[in-house]
Amino acid sequence: MKYEGQKLSFSNIPDDFPYDREMALATMVIPEMQGHRVKTVGCLNINDRLLHYVIVHMLTPRAANFARLLQEDIFMIWVLKNNIAIN
Repeated sequence: MKYEGQKLSFSNIPDDFPYDREMALATMVIPEMQGHRVKTVGCLNINDRLLHYVIVHMLTPRAANFARLLQEDIFMIWVLKNNIAIN
């Protein structure tokens, strides 16, 4: 992904970029799972589950383990939901 001309990934988020993983997860997790360590897509609300499906099956396909929620997935969902222009 590119953000304002620079490569953007979970591992090199600029300091001025408004991403907070815990806050992002809090908006995605179903109420019954709030406060638990989220590791699978089953903890996400339906809209974010659908976004995750699109990411792992179409945008960045994986060979296996589609149910696992990776740091990069959380970041990508957050970017898409916040209308941040990426390439």
